Amino acid sequence: MVEANRQLSPKKRKEFLDRHPNKQKLVKTAVAKYDMSWRQFPHLVSKGGETNFVHFTKVINDEFANKEPDQDYFKEMVAKAILFKECDNIVRDLDYPGYKANVVTYSIALLSYLTGQRVDLLQIWQRQDIDEKLREMLTEIAKIVWEHITHPTAAGTNVTQWCKKEECWDLLKERQSLIPTVAEFVATTHEA
Repeated sequence: MVEANRQLSPKKRKEFLDRHPNKQKLVKTAVAKYDMSWRQFPHLVSKGGETNFVHFTKVINDEFANKEPDQDYFKEMVAKAILFKECDNIVRDLDYPGYKANVVTYSIALLSYLTGQRVDLLQIWQRQDIDEKLREMLTEIAKIVWEHITHPTAAGTNVTQWCKKEECWDLLKERQSLIPTVAEFVATTHEA
């Protein structure tokens, strides 16, 4: 927005905004959410944007201590954004009565875990969308996640608080192995 406001005329400002639409803007807390979900830290993402961003910053500082992010890193980050937003749409369409943000982050983390992070992010970047098989997979994963997070280990536990615990994530990884159809589906549809 700063750059848009620097344009000297309304026409130049409109041209700038047409080339750089708001819907393509990457916000720091959203980038942290996309990336940390993919890195399999849904319990940290569930703690909220700013808390998650602090953890994300530490991870990125360690990863890029001796190098700069390159064009592929950017493309993969945009692909993670596309993947996350598509998962958000899927969960919205499932019409669960709450906890959408938790279901989405846990679903992305579980997809990442099940595939060993072998989803072709550069293909998502090129298509600017996910394919139908991946959409089906995310739908099935979201159903498993919903069932998991809404049934905490201790009866009466607040679901939102349960999702903030690493124990919630660890137990989901343990439980998913009991559902071979999803694991087989993941293995056969998205190998690198």
